Amino acid sequence: MGLNLEEGSNAPRESTDPSHTQFDKLTTIYEDMSTWPYRRDVEIPNTLGVIGNVSGLSIMDFGCGTGIYTRRLKKDGAARVVGFDPCHPMIEYAREKAIQSGLEIEYTSELVLDMYNGQFDLVLAVYVIPYAKTKSELWDMCSRMASLLKPSGRLITLQIHPDYNLHPDYYKEYGIRLMKNESDDSDNYKDGGVVQLHICYKELDIKVNSTYWSRATLTEALFDAGFSSVVQTDLSKFSLEDISPTLLKYINQPHASLVECVK
Repeated sequence: MGLNLEEGSNAPRESTDPSHTQFDKLTTIYEDMSTWPYRRDVEIPNTLGVIGNVSGLSIMDFGCGTGIYTRRLKKDGAARVVGFDPCHPMIEYAREKAIQSGLEIEYTSELVLDMYNGQFDLVLAVYVIPYAKTKSELWDMCSRMASLLKPSGRLITLQIHPDYNLHPDYYKEYGIRLMKNESDDSDNYKDGGVVQLHICYKELDIKVNSTYWSRATLTEALFDAGFSSVVQTDLSKFSLEDISPTLLKYINQPHASLVECVK
């Protein structure tokens, strides 16, 4: 989910630019994407594997979308789960799904001032960092997520892999394409450059803009935010043993990577 930070502030705000409004119409699609093979069999098992045992923990899902992870974490025994997302349709959908499932989950579309500061053992941020469009926004976002954690708390974030395959059709069979800005004719990764996510699964044809951040830049931002440890993990360790052979190409060079940080 796209998050935007006000200049000079750590408080996320709603935005009318494409990095936010494009998600207003994607609620049901966003929910359905959790069943796509690369997410169901690779991303989700690896994310939950890195998270580990959540029994008794207080967790915030920062950019929770439709609440896919919030519901799973609550079912797995987390004592408290809070989902934050500035997209109102996403939050309303997530809230309704939680009620239908009989799960007590808090949802909010805004974080202001010191709201929730220092309250969480774990902050999860799935595909949030790519929506920081500038270094200033990236530093503010990392700082805000760090502020939510208790001492020794963990941030686990899923971001664009710093070494994703640059061929735009490499991931097409999995329902997505990653394309650089049309004006960028270089063959290399460009720190802070636009990466267009093209959702092309079955009949879908949707394009979402995101931002590429190098391993070095993201690591620097996270350390500056106050984290004492930053470790990147590829999406392979916790993948299902009987994974489909068609996903082996994806695992060999995934479009995303997990980053685990300790405050």
